[in-house]
Amino acid sequence: MLLKIVGVLLLAVVAFFYFGRGPAVYAGPDDQAPNYEKHKHWNPATPAVLAATDIDASRTQAAKAAALRGDPIPGVSNASPQFIEAVKRGDVTFYALRVYDTCAEDGDVVRLQIPIGAEVGPIPLTIAGTVISVPVVKGEPAEVNLIAVKDGVGGVTMGAQSSGGVWFSSVMQPGESERMPLIVN
Repeated sequence: MLLKIVGVLLLAVVAFFYFGRGPAVYAGPDDQAPNYEKHKHWNPATPAVLAATDIDASRTQAAKAAALRGDPIPGVSNASPQFIEAVKRGDVTFYALRVYDTCAEDGDVVRLQIPIGAEVGPIPLTIAGTVISVPVVKGEPAEVNLIAVKDGVGGVTMGAQSSGGVWFSSVMQPGESERMPLIVN
């Protein structure tokens, strides 16, 4: 009998550590979230790092093919004539970037603007995140302009993850924008 009790207790302990000790997703207000302080103290000049492993070759090829046919470029809106010409020349490379709400999934929405004239989004931010493709134009500044479109509660808090790490936005209000510098390795 004692052996059965010890076995059940051992199973309970193993199950506790295997299945976790609570919810994996924070569900409170943004300003109480574990990552909120990272947003408040993040240096906005810190670039997001993109590498060759982040290149979205299929999106890059699909964009060029669409531009050469005169079709809209997939995943991009409000493309300027200069952007379309750069895509046609093969001067645009798309990089995969996971964007997500780092604090609480509360309805935050953002969009990204490319300096030469194109937009990605609107992008609803979730905890799980969404993988988007960000175009980088050869010969143009390697950056995007992040625009807060909608705030759930406590400010828009976006993280952008690539193979080079995580970039944090500041805590933004709807209508505010922030430059997101990129380093392309």
